[in-house]
Amino acid sequence: MKKFSVASMVFITLLWGCNSSPINLYSDTTMKKNEYNGIKAYRKGQFEVAFNYLKEPARL
Repeated sequence: MKKFSVASMVFITLLWGCNSSPINLYSDTTMKKNEYNGIKAYRKGQFEVAFNYLKEPARL
């Protein structure tokens, strides 16, 4: 039981550490514009353009 407690404490600490300093590289407005333009290009059949717009929002 003690090993389980120690392992769970380590796991929880690692999870919290991963989100300790979030970095915003893009503003919300930029991301929304990229999503909007990507969907618009996709509907027009411009798939390469749509991919270029949507790859950043998808990566984040």
